Amino acid sequence: MNSTSIRTVRDHLPSLEQFGVAVEYYPDYINLAPEPHGVDALLVSFTVRGTGRHWMNDTDYPESPGSLGITHYGEVHSIVTDPEGMDIYNLYLDPRTHPLPSMPLELNNMLHVLFAHRKAFRHRFNRSIHLHFKDPTLPLQCVQTLHQEMTQPSAGSAAIIQALLRVFLIACCRSALNEGIVPSFAADAPPPIWLLDTCRHLDEHFQNPITLDQLAGRAKISKGYLCRAFKKQLGLSVVEYLTERRIQHAAQLLQDTDDKILSVALDSGFGDLSHFNRVFKKLNNLSPSAYRTRQAEPAPQNVSKD
Repeated sequence: MNSTSIRTVRDHLPSLEQFGVAVEYYPDYINLAPEPHGVDALLVSFTVRGTGRHWMNDTDYPESPGSLGITHYGEVHSIVTDPEGMDIYNLYLDPRTHPLPSMPLELNNMLHVLFAHRKAFRHRFNRSIHLHFKDPTLPLQCVQTLHQEMTQPSAGSAAIIQALLRVFLIACCRSALNEGIVPSFAADAPPPIWLLDTCRHLDEHFQNPITLDQLAGRAKISKGYLCRAFKKQLGLSVVEYLTERRIQHAAQLLQDTDDKILSVALDSGFGDLSHFNRVFKKLNNLSPSAYRTRQAEPAPQNVSKD
C-alpha cells in the first residue's frame, strides 16, 4: 500500500451512511512494518490489547491498552505492532454529513478540538490527535456494544447506537480535559508556546470580541509577526481560525437547540445577524435556517444486516 492510498470504508460499512458511525474490530492484528494509508472518514483507533507504535503524519506515538488516536479525513497513518500483535477497534465518524451528538456544556469546546466537523478547520495541530484513558472501561464497553449492535442488529439498535456514540464521545472529551492530548506536531519541531496559548485562548474565548492587538499583546509580540507565524504554522489565518471556530459552535447550536438564529449568531461571537448569515452560507453552502432544517430530517432507523 503506498503513501497516497485512501481506503473507502462507507462501501462496506452501511451504518456509516445511516448513522454517521461504524465500527470494525481487529483482534490479533499484526503489522511489523509501516503501511501508510488514509480513510475517507474521521478515524478513531482504540487499542485494547498489545503494544506498538502509531505513525500519524510526521509523528509517532506509543500504543498500549487504553490508547486512542484520532486521524482526520484522508490523513496518512499506520499502526506498527510488536510481534505479539494488538487488539484494535476502529471507529469511523462522518461529522460532515452526520453532526456529532450534543455534549454537556463543559465538554462542547473539547469536542470541536478533537473532532473538528469542518474539513477547513483541520490544521497542523489537529490533523491527528492522540490521548490515553487511565481507565478504559467505559469507552471499551461503548465500542464493544456498538460493534455488537451493528453486526447483530435488533429492535432498538438505532437508538442504542446513537446513545452509545454520545457516551463514547463524552468519555473522549473527559479524558482529554483531565489528562491532556498530544497534538500532531513533531517532537523535534514544536511550535512556540505563545502560539499554542493563542490557539487555546481562541478556542476558549471565541464567543467574545477578540482583536489582533489583544492577541499580540498577550503573546508579547508584534501584530504583524503574530499573523505571519500563525498562518505559517497552522495554514489558517487568525481570522480564519476564529471564524471557523465560531461557525462550528453555531452549527452545533442549530442542530441541538430551537434558539432563534439571532441568538445563535450572538452566542457564537458574531456581532450582527446579517454578517453571520453571510459567513455561514459562504462556508456551508446553506443558510443557517436551511442547515437547521436539513439536520432535523430523520435519519433511517434500520440497520443493515449485510
